[in-house]
Amino acid sequence: MGYMRQEALILQGNDYGNGKEKLKKFVKSVRGMRKYVTVSKTFTNGCFSAVLWPDGSKEGWITSNKVNEYREKLKAYARNNDVVFVHVRLTDDGDKAPLIEDSNVGLA
Repeated sequence: MGYMRQEALILQGNDYGNGKEKLKKFVKSVRGMRKYVTVSKTFTNGCFSAVLWPDGSKEGWITSNKVNEYREKLKAYARNNDVVFVHVRLTDDGDKAPLIEDSNVGLA
């Protein structure tokens, strides 16, 4: 029942103005999201990265649906907070491209 579709969301922001702490606060505010998101230390030029990891469940399962919801909430947060992202597919999905969305370009 169901099939695997592994997707990840990779974000990069600037820590000037506490961008990283704001993102961490947002992630904590969404119940359950924290266990799927890792935020890096701030590195060169005040940049930080974050990843919403694939959930490992099959499409249509409760976990998959929840993580899909988290991904859309994080993308909305990123668009409103000067954080760039790429949404990628890590599993072979036939003829679909691995890049789903690039915040600098839009939907692939």
